[in-house]
Amino acid sequence: MLAAIAAAQLISARNALVEAHHRRINDGESPEAVAEDAADLAGRAFDLIERGLAGYAVRK
Repeated sequence: MLAAIAAAQLISARNALVEAHHRRINDGESPEAVAEDAADLAGRAFDLIERGLAGYAVRK
């Protein structure tokens, strides 16, 4: 069950990023402009998840 919860967090973050990119493009922003900060936004999103999942599935 914990693996499913962790996977759901990762998939939800990915989906939110994709939706945000599409929204920005639909609002008139160029794909190039969206791509410029896509990696930074993804990094920030997954950093949040990493802190939340800290300690999960860590071998000791």
